[in-house]
Amino acid sequence: MDFANQTVIVTGATSGIGAATARAFADAGASVVITGRNAEAGAEAADAARARGSDMRFVRADLATSDGVDRIIATIEALDRLDVLVNNAGTLHRAGALETTDAQWLETMQVNLNAVFFLGQAAARRMTARRSGVIVNLSSDLGLVAAAGTVSYCVSRPASFSSAAQWRWTWLNSASASWRCVPATS
Repeated sequence: MDFANQTVIVTGATSGIGAATARAFADAGASVVITGRNAEAGAEAADAARARGSDMRFVRADLATSDGVDRIIATIEALDRLDVLVNNAGTLHRAGALETTDAQWLETMQVNLNAVFFLGQAAARRMTARRSGVIVNLSSDLGLVAAAGTVSYCVSRPASFSSAAQWRWTWLNSASASWRCVPATS
């Protein structure tokens, strides 16, 4: 696919699926903004993409904090255009229902639930104004079934699916943008 003249944001893009997704968009001609906690990995990824002739920049943001979410929202609002948001960032604590701490639960909900919603909301506002755009929520098969020792993750991940359904209802009559929720294998 050709993504020339399109702008894409990929969260959690300093490693794994997010990094591969960002590289694919950059190699397809998109201007890509990657986000993540690891400043060194983010800078290296952006430098490598630019060395290949791609347009990529890194915004350090920890989605476990409101400040991190706000930093990406400010980035979205400052862009000339936003064509695709990929909500890839996620966190998983290996702890069962009896062992999960308050801090683990709250961090998981902040990253896997709150950030997905509020970044999607900011992107949707930009996309609705342009009547064009795509938001992709990566999730997990653990958003559909439970697994031992991953309670906060399994509770948080269905939000990617249900928030997609809510956005579809929001946009149903406006035909302003398309919303996709793509489950990824964890």
